[in-house]
Amino acid sequence: MWHTQQIEVTGKGHILNSIPCQDKTYTLCENGVTAIALADGAGSQPLSHYGAMCATKTICRVLCDKFDVFSTVSSPFDMKQDIILAVQNEIKQKAYELKSNIKALSCTLLAVAVKGDKYLIFHIGDGVIGFQKEGKILVASKPENGEFANTTNFITSKNAILNAKVMRGTQSKLEGFILISDGCENTLYEKQKEKLSPILKVLLERTEMLKSEQSQKMLNEIMSEYISANTYDDCSIVLMSRKNGRFADIKTMTQNEQAVLFGVTTQNRNKRRRMIRRLKKAYMLLS
Repeated sequence: MWHTQQIEVTGKGHILNSIPCQDKTYTLCENGVTAIALADGAGSQPLSHYGAMCATKTICRVLCDKFDVFSTVSSPFDMKQDIILAVQNEIKQKAYELKSNIKALSCTLLAVAVKGDKYLIFHIGDGVIGFQKEGKILVASKPENGEFANTTNFITSKNAILNAKVMRGTQSKLEGFILISDGCENTLYEKQKEKLSPILKVLLERTEMLKSEQSQKMLNEIMSEYISANTYDDCSIVLMSRKNGRFADIKTMTQNEQAVLFGVTTQNRNKRRRMIRRLKKAYMLLS
């Protein structure tokens, strides 16, 4: 079972200029598949938030409908092509409704879908896709910029098929996935080292352990106090965690097992007990 959380925050720069949030997120659970998506509308295009909304909904639907096909198709290129065509067709239709063109609805697109231990990943443009495996936060797909400085690639471009990345596989030890928009990168992603911030480990693990309302409240607080406060850009995050993962049976664990789980290494029993209690309190696990 996979659990999701998402948040979109309008950047201070957009608020000052009365521009709507151009980041859009979406999640969908159908056919035994859980799909998450994030799109960032092009800042220079006035209708890009419509394109971002359209892109996230479309890719989640396609991934849920065709997960088994995409997992077994001989060439990942076919998966890439099907996704791009489906998303572009929906955005073209939206552009027609708005009496505009597809360029005005330009956006990047990140998505992950899981079914059991199998996963599918799609990424074009900036933003970062991360994952957690055995307690470690790692980068699955790094940002891809365009040909020139301060530019990126869009799902709506003619060369989308060349610039998009797709990945697929099976991994039983996966504990979660993270999608972050470029507005979050300064705080959550160290570009030179291609490393994600440890705070994302906390976010994922709390999403796994807590009830939906608690984890959403925690995500809102971290976003407003720690992330969006440091940028004028829109910020968005989507989390997906395995609900029956490492923390599922914490109440039945021995103190030694809890010490391993929380990374407490001291051999002093009293100190270890206090450290575990503090960590459980931080994770709101004390009954």
